[in-house]
Amino acid sequence: MDHHVTITHWFPVITFCPINGLPDFIFVECVFINKPFMELYNVRKIIRRTLQGKKLFMEECAELVHQNLKCDETTIRLIFNKHTVSIKNDLN
Repeated sequence: MDHHVTITHWFPVITFCPINGLPDFIFVECVFINKPFMELYNVRKIIRRTLQGKKLFMEECAELVHQNLKCDETTIRLIFNKHTVSIKNDLN
């Protein structure tokens, strides 16, 4: 039986847009499928350490989180869901 674990956070991570330098308030969602248990606090800590205060495009944020946490799906979204970037492992 497959098990899916989705981890999100309620307080935004603040990054900065490389183009205009303005802050971006982003939310991160990580999905783990059939992976060993990852503790929520530790995942959130890794996300903050990886992204907080850095000048990154949303695509770069998603790639960094995806690589660091080795999750099966990573979604980065701006406040109010106006912009979203997702990376998903190919299951084939």
